[in-house]
Amino acid sequence: MRLYAFFALSAITGSLPAQVTYERMLHADQEPQNWLTYSAGYSSLRYSGLAQVNRNNVWDLQLQWVYPFQTSVKKVENTPLVVDGVLYTGAVDEVDAIDAVTGRTYWTFRHAIDPRGVYEEPYMKGVAVYGNTVFWATLDGHLIAIDAKNGQPIRDEVIAVWQKG
Repeated sequence: MRLYAFFALSAITGSLPAQVTYERMLHADQEPQNWLTYSAGYSSLRYSGLAQVNRNNVWDLQLQWVYPFQTSVKKVENTPLVVDGVLYTGAVDEVDAIDAVTGRTYWTFRHAIDPRGVYEEPYMKGVAVYGNTVFWATLDGHLIAIDAKNGQPIRDEVIAVWQKG
């Protein structure tokens, strides 16, 4: 019940020009320029319908930008989301909103992780976006709602206490 109230509160906060709605996620295949959920959409196709890059021109691609994570861990491994030109990604101790075309950082939200409560080689699998909110489940048991527009925390709930195993 507590998580349901958290979700409902977060879904109605803020106002971005284009919110991520259930309908958009349901029909994610109609927005090949976006990657709204893990695996691209509910059908879990794991590929984009964009046709600009194909087997005939893939060798012509060039690196456009690199994002320097400011994380304390050695490894960054996750599935970034793209919503209307904004890439949401991160590491175990940060979430970032980045311009997908230029690589410019819009905002970074940091959360210090107690190193006693995580694996030796920790990594984060990604975030979720719904409405105007980025949801992040941290390694130390927090579920954090972040305003997708400005990177400010909306709510931080402890949902699992790692000290209890």
